Amino acid sequence: MIGYADLQSGLYIYNTSKLFLSNKLSLVNSANIPSLDNKNDVWHYRLGHLPFNKLKSIVDCTAHPHMNKNILCDICHFAKQKRLPFPDNTSYASHAFDLVHMDVWGPFRVQSYSGFRYFLTIVDDHTRCTWVFMMKTKSEVKFHMMNFYNLINTQFHTKIKIIRTDNGTEFIFPNFYNTHGIIHQLSCVET
Repeated sequence: MIGYADLQSGLYIYNTSKLFLSNKLSLVNSANIPSLDNKNDVWHYRLGHLPFNKLKSIVDCTAHPHMNKNILCDICHFAKQKRLPFPDNTSYASHAFDLVHMDVWGPFRVQSYSGFRYFLTIVDDHTRCTWVFMMKTKSEVKFHMMNFYNLINTQFHTKIKIIRTDNGTEFIFPNFYNTHGIIHQLSCVET
């Protein structure tokens, strides 16, 4: 028999007083850590899978001055895995107004003093310049989009090539896009 446990308040309390000293030490060691040859492995487990470079800085606690960093710990590999939701995007438009992002935010819970409940945000992908147009209704998007197109055409002597929006119905103007040679791209919703 290895030991005896009493049931107290729904928990089994292990009674170690009936064991020999050698059995107590053996039981405690086998319960805490699987059999390990290297004392550094023991400290790695006991300190919550501390990285070996941090463990090496604890000079007094290490058994060997030359630690083996090549020890494979399955728990560390699984625990430290991560996957980013989206890869970092380092590709931007090569010229100003080659790609323009547009989105509508609203309605505001409380309208402004002038009665605005929405705003249209336009961001140039190359320069990151941003324009914001306040609106009372979503139907004003077409008006602001056409004015913005004319502004870019006359003031910057260039044309917008691609407009990227979400799937909002307020941006569906196929005649406008076709007339001006603009490509309309749809982005993922809520990103």
